[in-house]
Amino acid sequence: MIDVNSAGSWAEAHVPGAVNLDPSGYAAWLSGKLPTEGG
Repeated sequence: MIDVNSAGSWAEAHVPGAVNLDPSGYAAWLSGKLPTEGG
């Protein structure tokens, strides 16, 4: 499990390529990067 309490760990984990580490977290991160959120 990734220590989401650490901003550094979260940033390192939630980047393209880390989908294999946390697919659900990656999906959530990716959805936040899409323009559908209105920027």
